[in-house]
Amino acid sequence: MGFRFSVRNGLYVGGAVVLLMAMALFTAIHVYTAINPPTIVLAIQPGGNKPQMSAWYSCGWSWSSSYVPFGGTVSFDGYCTYYLDVFDTSYQFAVYIYDPYWWANPPPSGTYYLPGCGSGTLNMGVVYVNGQPAWYEAWSCEYTPPYYISLSFTASAIGHWTPNMPNTYTGCASALNTPGYNAGSPKCSSYTYG
Repeated sequence: MGFRFSVRNGLYVGGAVVLLMAMALFTAIHVYTAINPPTIVLAIQPGGNKPQMSAWYSCGWSWSSSYVPFGGTVSFDGYCTYYLDVFDTSYQFAVYIYDPYWWANPPPSGTYYLPGCGSGTLNMGVVYVNGQPAWYEAWSCEYTPPYYISLSFTASAIGHWTPNMPNTYTGCASALNTPGYNAGSPKCSSYTYG
């Protein structure tokens, strides 16, 4: 007699395999988050809080060089990548460069790209971050990924800067745009000018 393959048996086996894979993924996600708790962005909406998805994120900042001689220009790239985006995700993004000589230095210039908000020209102003003056710009956006699900998306600001005053300058990218304190798990990098 033996085993005869039928469409019904194939559907049962296929369904069982898919169910096992889904259960394994669900378990793996919970084990991973128990070992590595996520950093969560809780965005504040204009006009009050609204229900929203939260997003895990990681940020970074890089300069084109660790040393630039006086009169030279340095390029920079600040970004935050947000993970596990489902439906609409509200997120925040900020970039800043600490500058004790803000009164003598021109503002950095460049462009930003924000999924859900588009792109534009940097317009950094001076605020105090952690008690220090810094060139600062921040945004709040809502992103709807194609087909309503995305594994990740990245907000970024790229530009260049030619300060007038020799110093070691530190630039940071953060996933929370509240100035005045070290929020949003900023990632920073420094370079020496002059």
